[in-house]
Amino acid sequence: QAAFAVAGVVAMILLSKVRMVTYRRLSLLVLGVSIFLLAVVWIPHIGTRVNGARRWLSLGFTTFQPSEIAKIAVVLFFSSMICTYKEQMQTFRYGVVPFIVGLLMLEPHLSASIIIMALAIVMMFVGGIKLSYLLVGMGSAGALLLIASKFVPYVHKRIVSWRDPFADTSAAGYQIVQSLYSIGSGGFLGLGLGQSRQKYLYLPEEHNDYIFSIVCEELGYVGAIAILILFALLICRGYWIAA
Repeated sequence: QAAFAVAGVVAMILLSKVRMVTYRRLSLLVLGVSIFLLAVVWIPHIGTRVNGARRWLSLGFTTFQPSEIAKIAVVLFFSSMICTYKEQMQTFRYGVVPFIVGLLMLEPHLSASIIIMALAIVMMFVGGIKLSYLLVGMGSAGALLLIASKFVPYVHKRIVSWRDPFADTSAAGYQIVQSLYSIGSGGFLGLGLGQSRQKYLYLPEEHNDYIFSIVCEELGYVGAIAILILFALLICRGYWIAA
């Protein structure tokens, strides 16, 4: 974790030195690379299947999800298109998003699909697209999710476990229930840094997807609020830069 943190900080500093026009020129390339990598996950011995989903690419020493690159690619590409077609935003169509979401749903990866659709909607709104087009797009996305929730077992299971994780505590809802136990046992001040019990084979993926639950267990309500305040400050800073 420390090595990844150092690498992340170094990458952040280096990327902050790159001129904005360079990102604009590379946006289409990054988008193409992300789509290519989303397709590559299906190649045996390159794509890695974990817990029934094929979302990861193996680098030998670690794995990563191409969906993370896709999120960045969508932001870069839409930003570039909004700048280039500013006067035509009332009629400009973003046909690439359904294609990316389709590849993600094949993995399957519901959460990344929702995030990328949300990114697209927000950026189209900021770019000045007609509100009627936006409402039609949001309605279509909602209808698609509703249909998938009824007829796609993976999506149905995820939504049911999200709404009522205690309906199936030994399978679909297991991870959510264990995370709630973790949060609840933290109390006001927590069990102490490094003293979590749930991370010992009780809570799956405790080091990434459910790290916040472990923070709540070890640092309690106070630590949880501190994390949320940090996120709020990050959002405010991002809004200030954007403004």
